[in-house]
Amino acid sequence: SIDYSDEKEVADMTFPIRLQTACSGTDAPSIALGLVKESLNKIKASSSEGKNDTSHRDFNYIHEMSCEIESFKQAYIGRNFPGVTLFPNITKLTSGKKVVDVYGREQELPEPGGGLFVAGTSCKDFSMLKTRDRIDIEDKGTSGETFLAAVEFLEQQRPPMAIFENVDGAPWAKMQEYITGRIELRNRNTTKAIKDAKKKADADNNLKFSINEKGQYVAEEIPRQVGMRAGSIVQGFVKGRHDDSDDAELIPLVRSDNKKKGTKSIITLGQMAKHHGIDLEQDTLVLYKKARYCTHLCKIDT
Repeated sequence: SIDYSDEKEVADMTFPIRLQTACSGTDAPSIALGLVKESLNKIKASSSEGKNDTSHRDFNYIHEMSCEIESFKQAYIGRNFPGVTLFPNITKLTSGKKVVDVYGREQELPEPGGGLFVAGTSCKDFSMLKTRDRIDIEDKGTSGETFLAAVEFLEQQRPPMAIFENVDGAPWAKMQEYITGRIELRNRNTTKAIKDAKKKADADNNLKFSINEKGQYVAEEIPRQVGMRAGSIVQGFVKGRHDDSDDAELIPLVRSDNKKKGTKSIITLGQMAKHHGIDLEQDTLVLYKKARYCTHLCKIDT
């Protein structure tokens, strides 16, 4: 939401908006915000009230950062958005405090915690145009690698708002799980993968966890239909069906009877659910996240 008053609410945008883009090609998000600013200024100028109203802040934005791997697109961005920090590879954006830009110079990323992140990660592997050769997020194609890199950027930089753009045939339900860290267990065997396993989906037995020294569940083996990365730690679960921003009733998951140090036992989702009284048809599994996001899908006809 946008609030021009001095009393801001949670999730209100702050001005100027700090725009950061990745895989945008022509940096259309910056052009779009420029058109919004131009239109709002015209409306304000033509309004009789607006001419004398000095209490409202003007809509404004700063184009802080772009990231684009294609050289001819880099050239376009460099020419049309001079002064904007331009990085070449989204998969290397979270490799350290400083990242090498397209000109070979070390640059710092924008300060965490602010801005609007817009990512148009690769769609080639997800596209329905590749009917026989479509591959999934986990298959190490450019679509999966750029998407997972964008999720890592979210967790590291923690922008208050992000927009992900991709084709209609992308595995959106699974992508939401990767972003939110919330697995609605009633959908644990729902087809969310582009390429399903030959065997019938069985997350109860095929989603497997180890238990670390703190008694936390750590994801070890993940079936294709579940949007979870190996090494993810389970924070807890929520009883019943809740909005993905509601963690007020989160029940922590810690196993106190784990084995001695140096040993490693594997626990299936079904065994975990039985031990902790998790309803696999109603409850939601919640993973630890550095930044907690809720998501909304919006289909756009371009």
